[in-house]
Amino acid sequence: MSWYVRELLINSEQIRSAVIKMAEYQESLDYDDSFPSYHYYDYDENTYLDLLTVEQKYKELLEDNFITCEENKIVLSMLTNKRISQIERDNKISHQTLIKKFNEVCNRVAFHLGENFTDEGYISYLTEKYNFNIEEVKKLREYINEEK
Repeated sequence: MSWYVRELLINSEQIRSAVIKMAEYQESLDYDDSFPSYHYYDYDENTYLDLLTVEQKYKELLEDNFITCEENKIVLSMLTNKRISQIERDNKISHQTLIKKFNEVCNRVAFHLGENFTDEGYISYLTEKYNFNIEEVKKLREYINEEK
């Protein structure tokens, strides 16, 4: 249900650093005011905005107790790029339980956000954006299902 949310969270550090690097690069350039400046990121600007949206919804769900303290601890551990085995030991849970709890939180965030944040919504968005044919949509679905 939430491959895109999971990918945004897992890659949040790289997404942020790409935006920061670009901002630092732009500050180092002397722009001629008569020419517009263009922004080029390693990630699509919408990816960064989507990350901010996911993080805001996550915070709201945590504050409203839709995410437990245990789940929050697991998610925060996953985002610090700790080794999975270390997170398992720290939380005294199995690998399957760790992945299951992380995915459940991602599903909850996706459910509350809807649209492009669910698997089907994201597939529809990419299909429309890149004009995918039926075979490409099938491969995308297979890829998302393999990654779960």
